[in-house]
Amino acid sequence: IISLNVLAFALEVKLGGSTNVNNLYRLGALVPEEVVTGSWWRLLSAAFLHFGFLHLLLNMLGLYLFGRLVEFALGIPRFLLLYFTCAIGSMLAVTYMSVTGYSQADFVVGASGCVMGLVGAFTAVLLHDWRRKKTRLAARSLRGILSLILLQVIFDLTTPQISFVGHTSGVIIGFLVGMILKETRHLFSAL
Repeated sequence: IISLNVLAFALEVKLGGSTNVNNLYRLGALVPEEVVTGSWWRLLSAAFLHFGFLHLLLNMLGLYLFGRLVEFALGIPRFLLLYFTCAIGSMLAVTYMSVTGYSQADFVVGASGCVMGLVGAFTAVLLHDWRRKKTRLAARSLRGILSLILLQVIFDLTTPQISFVGHTSGVIIGFLVGMILKETRHLFSAL
C-alpha cells in the first residue's frame, strides 16, 4: 500500500505537481459535490493522493508503524479489507458531513483517514487483548493509544487544513471494523 501511495505521488509530480489543486482534482481528489453527482471513484482515489511531500511522508510513516502492527494482528486479507473500508468510509463521512452542512471540506486528499483507521483498529486489538488478559501491560498499552488519539483530536481541532471529520471517522470505522475482524478471527482460530 505504501508503494501505491508513492506511485500515485510520483504520478502527481509528473503530471503537474503535488500541490497543484487542479492537478489533484484531475487525478481524483475528493470534492463532495462531485461524489454526490456520480464521481464515486473519488472516495478511493483521494486516499492515495497527497498534498506535498511532507503530507505523504507523515502518512506513510503512520501507515508503516501502525500498518505492521495491525497486519500482524489481523492477517493480510483482513488488513486489506480494513484499510480499504477505512479509506472509502472516511471519505464518505467527509462527503456526507460536507453536503449536509456540518463540515466545510470542499477538497480532500490523503491517506490520513486510513492511517487513523489503523489507529482505531489497533485500539480494538489492544482492547481485545486487555479484556482477555487484564494485565498491567495491556492496560498501559490501551491508555497509551487512547492518549495518542486524544492528542490527534486536539491537533486536528487546532489546525485548519486538517480534516477532523476524515480523521475521526477513520478512527471510529477502524475501531468498529477492527473489533469485528478481531472477534471473528478469534472465533475461526478456535474452530
